[in-house]
Amino acid sequence: SPAGAGDRSDPAGPLFREALSCASSALRLQPASLPGLSQRAIAQRELGSLDEARDTLTRALALSPDEPETLA
Repeated sequence: SPAGAGDRSDPAGPLFREALSCASSALRLQPASLPGLSQRAIAQRELGSLDEARDTLTRALALSPDEPETLA
């Protein structure tokens, strides 16, 4: 796993794990939430889960292929 915010020694790691948990909870309530998918992907990326982040962004793009924030 690449070093990054998900690294146990990184003080931001717990914040990104909490963000991932919150985004996942929000997506259980509203699975097609673009903000939820975006936040989940960011947290996954920062925690080193690059494949999962890519899959989450792919899902967001399938829902709204022209959304500027998702494209960025």
